[in-house]
Amino acid sequence: MLNILPALITCIIWSLSIVLYKKISRRIPVLKVNIVRLLSASTVLALLCVILNYTTINRGVLYAALSGIFALAIGDTAYIYSSTLVGVSVAAPIAYLYVILVQFIAILYGEELTINKIIASIIAIISILLITLEKSNDVNSRARILGILLAFLTCIFWSFGQVIIKPATKLINPLEITFIRALAGFTTLTILYKPIKKIMIENVYKYSKDVDILNYITLALIGILDLALGSYLFVLSIATIGVGPTVIVTGSIPSLSQIFATFVEKEKSKIKYIIAGILTGLSIAIVSI
Repeated sequence: MLNILPALITCIIWSLSIVLYKKISRRIPVLKVNIVRLLSASTVLALLCVILNYTTINRGVLYAALSGIFALAIGDTAYIYSSTLVGVSVAAPIAYLYVILVQFIAILYGEELTINKIIASIIAIISILLITLEKSNDVNSRARILGILLAFLTCIFWSFGQVIIKPATKLINPLEITFIRALAGFTTLTILYKPIKKIMIENVYKYSKDVDILNYITLALIGILDLALGSYLFVLSIATIGVGPTVIVTGSIPSLSQIFATFVEKEKSKIKYIIAGILTGLSIAIVSI
C-alpha cells in the first residue's frame, strides 16, 4: 500500500488545487492563472536543482519537455477553457477518459495491461461520471462544440503527456523531470500567449478589477504546492509503480475535489458524492493489489 502513497498525496494536492484555482480564476483570467502557477513552480524547482546539483543533459530532457508541453501547457489550458465553455459536468467526463486511454498507451513502454488495471480504470471512470454528469447551463452551440472538442483534446494530450514521463524516469532524476516539465509548459504558454488569447473566448466571465499583489502571491504559492510538490510526487510515483496505476489513483481527483469544494466553496454534499468516494477507494484498493 505504501508504494501508492506518492500518488495518493498527489491526488489530495491536485484535488484541493482545482478548488482553489476555481476561486482565483474569478479574479484572474485562466490563461494568466496557468502561466503564473508554472512560473512560480519553475522558479522553486530551478533553485532546488541548482542546490542539489541536478544538471543532467540527455534524451530524458526532451521527454520531460514534451510532457510539459503536452500535459501542462496544452492539456491544462484546454481543460480550463473547456470547463469555462461547457462546465465541468460536460468537460470532466470526457477529459478524464484519459485514465483508461493511458492504460493502453503505456503498453508501448512495456507496462502490462492487467485485468486489475482494466477493472480499476472502469470503476474510476464510473466514479467520475457519477460526480460530474449533471445538467449544465445552456450555452450556444458554437461554444458547446468548441468546449467538447477541447475536452477531447485534453484527454489526448494528458494521456501522451503523462505516459511520456515513463522513459524520462529511466534517464534523469524525478526532480529534474518536474522542473523541465514546468519550465517547458511556462515557456510554451508565454510564447503562445497572444495567439491563444485571440483564439479562445475570454468574455465568458466578467473578471473582478479588485486584484492586488496578494492574489498573485496566493496563486504562486498554490502553483508551488501543485506543480512543484504535487508534480514531483506524481513523477516519483510513475517511476516507482508505473504510469497505469498512478493515473488510476489520481483519476479520482474529480471525486475528491467535491469533498474540498464542500468546505472551501460551501457546496452541498449529495449521496452520489459519497457513493463516488466509495468507488474511488475501491479502484485504489484494486490497483494496489
